Amino acid sequence: MKNNELPHLNRLKARAEEIYEEMYEASGPVGSGAYFSEVKELLFEAVNLAKKMGLEDEVRDINKRLDHIKKVFESQMQ
Repeated sequence: MKNNELPHLNRLKARAEEIYEEMYEASGPVGSGAYFSEVKELLFEAVNLAKKMGLEDEVRDINKRLDHIKKVFESQMQ
């Protein structure tokens, strides 16, 4: 495992969570859609990095979080 990449992985996840919170303050579906798109990009990057690091539990957890955020977006933000 590449421990030197763990801080980057944690920053990706933390930034995705910050943007997810900001998504609630966006006005309308266009604004919230831009936030959702950025959250997805960050979490996709986090998944790829976790895979590269061999952190399969982390991959599963990030995908689970992304699925939850997607469901929230689809039900509340559109």
